Amino acid sequence: MSSSNGKIWLISSFLSFFLLIVGCGKKNPVKKDTHVPRIAKAYVTSNDHLVSVFDLERVRRIKDIPVGRVSIGVAITPDYNYAYVTCYGPGEVYKVKVNVDTTVGSIKMEGNPGGIVISGDGARAYVANTGPDSKSISVINLESDTVESTIGLSEPPNSIVLTSDGSKILAALLAGNVVLVIDAQNYNIIDQIGIDEPGYIAISCDGNYAYVTSGSSNYISQMSLSTFTEIRSFRVGDYPMGVVENPINGDLLVSNGIPNDEPLGNILVLDSSFVAQDTIAVNGLPTAMVFSHDGTNLWVTVGVSGGVSLLYLIDPESYTTRDSLAVYCGWPMDLAIVPGESGGEPAQPNP
Repeated sequence: MSSSNGKIWLISSFLSFFLLIVGCGKKNPVKKDTHVPRIAKAYVTSNDHLVSVFDLERVRRIKDIPVGRVSIGVAITPDYNYAYVTCYGPGEVYKVKVNVDTTVGSIKMEGNPGGIVISGDGARAYVANTGPDSKSISVINLESDTVESTIGLSEPPNSIVLTSDGSKILAALLAGNVVLVIDAQNYNIIDQIGIDEPGYIAISCDGNYAYVTSGSSNYISQMSLSTFTEIRSFRVGDYPMGVVENPINGDLLVSNGIPNDEPLGNILVLDSSFVAQDTIAVNGLPTAMVFSHDGTNLWVTVGVSGGVSLLYLIDPESYTTRDSLAVYCGWPMDLAIVPGESGGEPAQPNP
């Protein structure tokens, strides 16, 4: 859901995690490089009160981190040292230390937190409070891990993203039929764009556009981020939920739900003219889509009603499935990844 990756969400804003290997101590007085590279990991939130961690290089599950409540959104700090996980009702945001995959604190929230995005400088996190009585965005100071401000809204935000330069927050108010543009420094609402039941927002790879899904009307709107106006809208699929731009070729990938007795869906591939060219079949309902940081892999979480949910690895050029593994954590909600060789702090025996 931000990040340039597309978190479907269902929450939205359709984001990242990794394993550290501890090196041995020095055997002689010669100074050695103590840097131990990380390998790519994924963090998946779910309705099972867990955050599941996956090794993306070996495509295997590593660990489940208990968080005590239904985990919804997840975002990674720019230094890849921490993951922040939103948990629904009563609201709480858990802090996870990436090198040991352990919770190291939590932040109480007044509302019911859903989507979360972190500023590019790692100073703040913005949290969409999405419950029926929660009509706000909470601003968390990540140095003190405290809520430093609350942005009141007319309706609950369904999803939020930051523009590429970090200067604006975009918030989709589904019940208000509007996307708000909020100054990320003084938190003033500076503009609004009328869109029918906006659900999820994604930023284009070049940072010039935003794509907004409207599931009930089966449309996606393209917005200019220089003028904050809707340029065009186009019909896609049966119930578009999430959207992400392919950094390799510029295709637009749209996750769709198919109305049925059981939740099923697929991923449509649209070309630069927003015409469907391909369909990626998945065995269930896609809930989050995230590209690897180098664009060479597409990871998709898929919820399966009455069965075991899945994490798919998809080739971003051929759109074929390279691999998949079971996600034994209930219904997957959100996904974030940490790249391999991300550096950051060396592994420690304790957080």
